[in-house]
Amino acid sequence: RRLAAVPAADQAGLRFVLHPAVTLLSSPYPLAAIWRVNQPDFAGDQRIDWDTGGDRLCVRRDGHAVTFDVLAEPALRFLSALSCEAPFEAAADAALAVDADFDLQGFLLASVQSRVIADFR
Repeated sequence: RRLAAVPAADQAGLRFVLHPAVTLLSSPYPLAAIWRVNQPDFAGDQRIDWDTGGDRLCVRRDGHAVTFDVLAEPALRFLSALSCEAPFEAAADAALAVDADFDLQGFLLASVQSRVIADFR
């Protein structure tokens, strides 16, 4: 509701705030696979394919659990810009510079629904 009340002329300058329990990670290593094979209930093949390249992750607390999402490069750029207090327009430009077809609207909605984005000003 608050967002809907923001005049269209002011929307580009909004500054979205990531939840304090969110961390963004970018690594040359396949962190998601390393994490999965080291879980107590993991029953699959424990070999790591180091040739798959690195991961970009959004790590967050969900209640008492820690969860993560593997991010595409434009999503990481968008959230990273927001985490540095960039206005929405600059964050969007950073993401779309990497991939002009990035579903910014869908990603923004998912980030709000999952509470990765906690507020705006």
